[in-house]
Amino acid sequence: MLKELSSFAQVLDPEFKRIGIQPKEGLNILVKVDFADGASGARLSGVDYEVYNRRKQAGNLSDFLIRCAEIQEVSWTLDFEKKPFYQKCFDLPQKGILTVSPFCFATKKKSLTGGSKYIEKDKVKINERVPRYFKKAKTLIDYEFYKYADWLQDYLHSWTTFEQFLTTIDGFDKLSEDAHIILHLDLPLAVYKKAYSAYLKEYLFNRKLPSVHGESIGVSNFKNGFNEEKPFLKHQTATFLFNGSVTHEFAETIFEAQKILDRNILPRPLPIFTFSDEASGAALCRTVLSLFKEEARKAPAQRKSYEQLITDLYMSSDTGLSNYYLLYYQQGQIKDFDFVSKFDYYIWDEYNKQNWLDIKNIMGVLTISRKQKKYPRLNNVFQLLDVVFMPLISHKNMQSENILGDLKTEDFIVSATSNSHHLTYTYLSALTYRKSIYDFVFKSKHDAIKGPAFCHMLVSTLQDDLKCRRDKQIKEKLNILFSVNHFFDVNNENFNGLYMPDKLDSLTEKTLRIADSFERIPLEDEYEFAFVSGQIIDYLMSLSNSSDDSHAALETFVQKTDIELFKQEIGRLFLKHKHEVERPANLKRNRVANLMRELMAFDKRVDLKKLYVFILAGYFSPTFFSRGN
Repeated sequence: MLKELSSFAQVLDPEFKRIGIQPKEGLNILVKVDFADGASGARLSGVDYEVYNRRKQAGNLSDFLIRCAEIQEVSWTLDFEKKPFYQKCFDLPQKGILTVSPFCFATKKKSLTGGSKYIEKDKVKINERVPRYFKKAKTLIDYEFYKYADWLQDYLHSWTTFEQFLTTIDGFDKLSEDAHIILHLDLPLAVYKKAYSAYLKEYLFNRKLPSVHGESIGVSNFKNGFNEEKPFLKHQTATFLFNGSVTHEFAETIFEAQKILDRNILPRPLPIFTFSDEASGAALCRTVLSLFKEEARKAPAQRKSYEQLITDLYMSSDTGLSNYYLLYYQQGQIKDFDFVSKFDYYIWDEYNKQNWLDIKNIMGVLTISRKQKKYPRLNNVFQLLDVVFMPLISHKNMQSENILGDLKTEDFIVSATSNSHHLTYTYLSALTYRKSIYDFVFKSKHDAIKGPAFCHMLVSTLQDDLKCRRDKQIKEKLNILFSVNHFFDVNNENFNGLYMPDKLDSLTEKTLRIADSFERIPLEDEYEFAFVSGQIIDYLMSLSNSSDDSHAALETFVQKTDIELFKQEIGRLFLKHKHEVERPANLKRNRVANLMRELMAFDKRVDLKKLYVFILAGYFSPTFFSRGN
């Protein structure tokens, strides 16, 4: 992975590497000093400052703030919050000074006089630590640059004067305690870079190792850590002390790549194409980098999603997309890194031998205008993600930007009803299957989701929908299950080899034939039994005068495992509403009688747990009493 990241960072031009840089939040001050008369005659010639608030000014930086951000990029302490690597700080053990450059000084407002850290924690106050800081920082520069560092040190020596100056700045009193106070000398960026290069040479490695052929090597700081304080976590029998040592030049390239990743200007996930010497491969790489650069310049809300970018690249390539790495990097964490040998953009339905999928509205889902919903034809994997997987797990958590991110329980709470309900089973399903969905869609690993996994992913969430009375979601999921099961389960093993779109049509037709026949038409298999049971249960429960519109009563039926007990429960429900069914005005009474007769006569031994979705299909599909003869 390090090699691929290094190769990616090396081909980025300097302009690309500057996109998205952000200054630290707080007060940014640029001090101009005139050294025309030498160090002894240096005088302050001007001060510029600006307060930066990321929420208010993100994407709208002034030239001044961009300049400050560029200086901070080459002045800040490495791995400041990482333990035990905070030794890279020049202000130990207090860690109140955040920079390492002799030309830049940064702290937080809480470290100033009257701040919480100044009062409570620091025994040696920050103004007393300034000489110690500059003594270390000046080791990074040649003697000819000492005059700049000495001037800044002398200026900060008069700490009271510095703090009085801060109080004269508009908006300083409104800054929070965590706001940064950053003082920059107005020097060429090359001067800052030279000092920071010396700092990186000494501190970029987490562990420096003996040089090899005069070349500095060590263990990179990129996502590396040592268990110095926990010996029981160390390898006790390893034949090596440290694994993965790299050169300093390589470590700097990785460090540069990490800074670009942390700016969130690249698509997530990030495709890293191998930089082939072949003309076609080189052309693709140039296209990719040009596209990334174009999107990085835009505001976050205006950037194309990963799906749109990959679609554009796929359509512009004559040979498709293959042989690239896919990195999922979020909030400083590497969630996934894998090689994609070939990306399959288009769908191929092996069962029907066609390059599309159709979702049939078997359950009669209605639109807002009360019309039968029509599903779009699915031609590619991103449509599959939108139409099939998103409704199963949660729309928000199936977007490419967050598919492998942290799942929040509050995103799985339904508050539309009188009481809030936690979608517990949906949350568990998301935890279990989102990585498989990611592999299937984004990496074309078709074995990531097979028939049993797809069925369990969907069916396990139905309990949440029943509890929350989400009838439309249940119907949507049943439409999906019955319409595309064969895509993941080519032999339809989930349904004993039955192709469900045809089977559901035959079940509906059989139900109406039994209901309207003057002669007996027996139920032939357990699927007909389960579907007709759902139809009857739904009809009988609709006759209830109860104000409870939940599906709690359905639990009584679906929890049964013995078919005789199941039929007894239906019989009790029929007796409860017998008078309503048999009244002369009920034109459907003969239909009910015919269906009840065949239900009670069915005597085959079946596994009701496997018929759960068929009972729900009968229960939620348009029932016989709403259809004509």
